[in-house]
Amino acid sequence: MDKVEQINYRHNPFTANIGWEHSAEHDHTFFEIVLIIRSSADHTVNGITSPVSRGDMILLRPKDRHYFKITGKEPYQHRDIYVTQRDMQDICERISDDAYEILEAQKMPFSIKLNDLQTDYIDSFCHKYDDIIDYTKTGKYDRAFFKAFCSHLVCLIYENNLLYTAIPTWLSELVHDIKNKKLFLTNTVDELVQRTGYSHTQFCRLFKRYFNTTFSQYLTDYKLDYSLTLLADKSKSILEISSHLGYDSTSYYITAFKKRFGVTPHRYRISRL
Repeated sequence: MDKVEQINYRHNPFTANIGWEHSAEHDHTFFEIVLIIRSSADHTVNGITSPVSRGDMILLRPKDRHYFKITGKEPYQHRDIYVTQRDMQDICERISDDAYEILEAQKMPFSIKLNDLQTDYIDSFCHKYDDIIDYTKTGKYDRAFFKAFCSHLVCLIYENNLLYTAIPTWLSELVHDIKNKKLFLTNTVDELVQRTGYSHTQFCRLFKRYFNTTFSQYLTDYKLDYSLTLLADKSKSILEISSHLGYDSTSYYITAFKKRFGVTPHRYRISRL
């Protein structure tokens, strides 16, 4: 394709629900997270074509030229999630000092495969933003909540593509089990460190080298990210969620949540009603 269209924010500045048979090759003035919701397609990015299907999530950068061609028999649907360059820089600064430069330096965009529960949750969260057409008329909480949500997605994609391939196998397996087996809910920091066979000092030094943060802070951040999912269940009180996450007091959980996301758990929950 010779002609490349450049897409700016022409409609919804947050997200869009997309369904068509073929798209023209284009790039963007912003970052775009694409999540395949239904059916399958061939996705061509920077001249390289890969098959995508439900659960595939791709983090496209402003420089990436891409287009889709539907291959599945059922109606196609994917979710676009938009992130400004300034917001992406802020998000990446929370990951590491060079995370933004690493994202930009890759030949191909980072991606991840999500399960059905994760896919449906993300699509459901974005659905409430579908009808927003004027960014200037959105409330500051809407913008803060959506940025926090995007931060969680970017961290998932970044860690899946970079950290797991860079760190030792024993450490990547521990991090995998902490997240997928929810070990952070049933084990203390010392108990998790004991699983590795390293001394506490050795382990913490190695963890900081590969993750650019302390192990305790990593667990805290992941607990708070996980609590976003728990808050979607209106039957659970803030007290119950705080207790489930292992916090000694609800006030400490609220303070930690606000420090990470800029809003309280109650405000975050209200925004999703």
